[in-house]
Amino acid sequence: MKNKKCVHCDITKPVSEFYKTLYEIDGYSLHCRECFVDIETKICKKCGKEKPLSQFYIHTAMEDGHLNFCNDCVKQRVSKRWYDNAETLRQSERNRYHRRKLMEPGFNSKRIDYQRGHRTPEQNRAHNMVERNLIPFSICQICFVPCKPHGHHEDYSKPLEVLWCCIHHHAQIRLGKIKVTFLEGATA
Repeated sequence: MKNKKCVHCDITKPVSEFYKTLYEIDGYSLHCRECFVDIETKICKKCGKEKPLSQFYIHTAMEDGHLNFCNDCVKQRVSKRWYDNAETLRQSERNRYHRRKLMEPGFNSKRIDYQRGHRTPEQNRAHNMVERNLIPFSICQICFVPCKPHGHHEDYSKPLEVLWCCIHHHAQIRLGKIKVTFLEGATA
């Protein structure tokens, strides 16, 4: 097949004028390239109203990249489904949570870490004190290269003992490749 008729402009054109797609039998979109760019509205399959594409959710499997139902119709359908099957859906969500909890080791601990920002209260306290009290260096205290250094705490119980180092050295310290010792009573 060398030619195809565009459903928008009703002109028969060579297939090179159509985008390739997996969602049509012949492998080419229904609209020619010119019409595809011009499409700014779409008709909802449920309410039948013509609306701008901004009123349709994005859906990559659709030819034009938008769902065939407008946002209002989708919201109505979803809320009706929840209203009609509330207890069943709540139970399925509970089951899904418990299934994940059993199948994924550390599922719940990940959630708790995410909620508190992966820091202990002691770490948060130290970071806050550094933000309020110290002016960060503009060079790495290990390699002395100008950069935007990270503050490293060797001991969070001493929040003002901070080593300012570049991201490279901070990673090496955290991995244990570099050992850092602070002088007694010295603060950065």
